[in-house]
Amino acid sequence: MEKKIFLEKNDGLEVAVEELINAKSDTVILNIPKDSVLGRSVNNFHVLKREGNTAQKVIMIESVDDHILELASLATITAINPVFQKKERAVSDILPRAAVLLKKQAQSNTKKQQIEEENGDVENALDEGIEQKREKPKLAFYDEVKTEEKIEKKSRKNFPGRKKTLLLIGVFVCFGFLLFIYLGWFVLPRATVVMTLKQKSIPFDMVMDVSQNYTKTETSNSKILLRGQLIASQGNLALPISGVTAVNGEATYAGGIITVVNEFGTSQQKLVATTRFETSDGKIFRLRKDIVVPGGTMVKGVLKPGTIEVDVIADKPGDEYNIGPVEKFSIPGFKGTPRFAKFYGFSKTDMTGGSSGIKLSASTSTQGETEESVIEKLKIALEEKTGILNSVGLSILDDAKRFVVTKKDFQISSSTDSTLYVEGVLKEIGFDEKELKTALGEVFKKDAGENMRVRTINISYGTTTPNFASGTLSAAIHGDVLFETDADTDLLKKSILGKDTNEVTAFILSVPGVESAKVTFKPFWVTKIPKDPAKVDFKIE
Repeated sequence: MEKKIFLEKNDGLEVAVEELINAKSDTVILNIPKDSVLGRSVNNFHVLKREGNTAQKVIMIESVDDHILELASLATITAINPVFQKKERAVSDILPRAAVLLKKQAQSNTKKQQIEEENGDVENALDEGIEQKREKPKLAFYDEVKTEEKIEKKSRKNFPGRKKTLLLIGVFVCFGFLLFIYLGWFVLPRATVVMTLKQKSIPFDMVMDVSQNYTKTETSNSKILLRGQLIASQGNLALPISGVTAVNGEATYAGGIITVVNEFGTSQQKLVATTRFETSDGKIFRLRKDIVVPGGTMVKGVLKPGTIEVDVIADKPGDEYNIGPVEKFSIPGFKGTPRFAKFYGFSKTDMTGGSSGIKLSASTSTQGETEESVIEKLKIALEEKTGILNSVGLSILDDAKRFVVTKKDFQISSSTDSTLYVEGVLKEIGFDEKELKTALGEVFKKDAGENMRVRTINISYGTTTPNFASGTLSAAIHGDVLFETDADTDLLKKSILGKDTNEVTAFILSVPGVESAKVTFKPFWVTKIPKDPAKVDFKIE
């Protein structure tokens, strides 16, 4: 039984071998079209011949292509041209098949020998490829040819899609280019002008005096008198505490030092021992001995008060008189006279040593709250309170803060737990650093020269001496004031609009006090300053 198989022009050796092997017939006729890829090498037909023998099938070639017929004949395969009725099959009906094969072999020996010399031992390689084919459908030997054929077919099939894709890409590229040009010429053009001005740095080493009594800031070559503010907050806290013990002892009186001030006149004033000095909350302290308060002195028509430091003792025993510095003690003995407002006292240090005779203490090793933790919590609460009071953002130096416990009371219960009651006050002396910098600029403005302005001021604070009773602060300050040319950048910016790079550079460098200038543009092809001021960045280094 015969079976005829029609191959396509681009069907390669792999397809032909598969069709040959899979054909359910003893005789297979392969119809190969003109210019088939099989005609590229005689080795393709040698492979077909061997595969037919291996499959025990008789293979014949049918083609209108003389070149195909010739190559088939060289491989000793029966070839037929159906158009011209070159029917080698008719000869095979008369002659024995062996005679036909011997005749074909004799006719093609010469050409076959030449082709084999040119191609080397390709047939052996093809044999190995066919063996692999039997084990695995796809042979590496045929991959290259088949891939090329598939790519060619796919390319022809997808050509309209590729054309559409390329068209869309071209449209997007053109749109992007036009958008880039539009943004570059009409939206993005920007210019940045960076100037370096003449500068002068002046160092300083001065003293700053801060007081809440100053009404304005005054300056001199070595000192700045600056307005300040005393911020004070007081409060109390009671928390359960464990580990409290009580020890009986002798009651004691608190004591300390008070500075007595005479603002009444230039005459002295005698005060006898036990003269009372009273705090704003009614606590009385008395002089330990007689004193004479010096009179004030007149300086350029202004009275400078006379002062004296004296020892005082609490009117009653008890730890409630262990208080911190007091801003003002009044003298009740002068009440109702002009001297009451002009004679007063203040304390810079704590009053200490007072006790009720029963000493209470709390162990710091017990669980829960301790004496130290309760006091620390009160301090934190007062710091938050002063932060709210400092609404204007005054500068507070570290040494210008003071927290004092003014009262501490243990309330022992019948059980092992007790309560610690603590009162305290936190004081801070603040000042406006902006006012300080303004004052420093004014001090050194003449030294900097004409047409100079302050650019930056660097300040470091040295030794600080606060007086929380009077609300004053003295601190060493040092640093430097950096001046630069007072150039009108707004006017310069208006003057360069629309100018090119060379014009801008020449113009800016002609301005007194300008040391250098640099102009940059975005995008790079822009060469002129935009006319829109909003598109020009003017910077000073």
